[in-house]
Amino acid sequence: MLSRIIRRKKDMPLLHFGIKAYALGATAIICYVWPSYIGVLGIVHVLLYFLLVGRFITMFHDANHHPLLKNKKANLLFVDVLGMLYGCTPRTYFSFHVVMHHPENNEHKDFSTTLVFQRDSVRDFLKYYLKFFFGIFGLKAYFNRFSIKKVKEYGTHALLGEFFYVCLAIALGLFYPLPTLIVFLFPFFMTRTLLIIGNWGEHAFIDADDYQNLYKSSTNILGKYNYTNFNVGYHIGHHIYPGLHYSELAHEFERNIQRYAQADAMVFRDIHYPHIWLYLMLKKYKKLASYYVHLPGVPQRSTDEIVELMKQRVTPIHDPR
Repeated sequence: MLSRIIRRKKDMPLLHFGIKAYALGATAIICYVWPSYIGVLGIVHVLLYFLLVGRFITMFHDANHHPLLKNKKANLLFVDVLGMLYGCTPRTYFSFHVVMHHPENNEHKDFSTTLVFQRDSVRDFLKYYLKFFFGIFGLKAYFNRFSIKKVKEYGTHALLGEFFYVCLAIALGLFYPLPTLIVFLFPFFMTRTLLIIGNWGEHAFIDADDYQNLYKSSTNILGKYNYTNFNVGYHIGHHIYPGLHYSELAHEFERNIQRYAQADAMVFRDIHYPHIWLYLMLKKYKKLASYYVHLPGVPQRSTDEIVELMKQRVTPIHDPR
């Protein structure tokens, strides 16, 4: 049955996980049906959320880039309802990430850019966090600059999606405050926080002298996290080829590894983007250096030299205009 409704057979792992991820919908419904047992049910719901949210974010990312289902309305419903279960307001992620972030590639016009921040500073991260968390208004302003009506509508759709989610949470919260806190508000704050931390980690190390070079404006991660999270670590290749299927990203890296080496791209192994964020906030550079990958052809660096390179690549880069 799934092979008949899916657009591309190679997306089957994404669809399989998406269906499994809907298990959170079952616990959400039960929380509202039996609110008197919210203590136990809430714990089960939160534990299930944490069990699934990592893979959900990477699956949701790919499903927004490439629709999974042949029927457009069914695909929209599948993705948006699943997203709401994990705190993603309808259409916001698509407008923010696919339509805005990728064309702008973390440069100065990108509303989610990390360029202007000191990327090992807790204070700067908090500024970025607030900007990103309430970024729906900035996103709307970004799209309003365009004269094409269809482009403007992306901002409107994102704003309406956010408004719908908030109104739904308020309406349910009036009658079921604790279930709504657990089912709607908790994943909303948690998932958005994870997205902010993830984007910071993905675009933490940038060459100030060549920040428009996509090999030098992001970070790649090799190893175990890619096996369970749909090759999430090949972020440089994803920005260079945003239309490339996740299953082909590892091959792209191996095929073009000399280009990565020539650009002196930042590559780590067996670490995740939230780990990069955490080690930067704690300024544990030597710990980060232990995960650094020496690409073939790049001069071998000592731990101190790796630390110095990382420190050079987290400094603010202001718009020359």
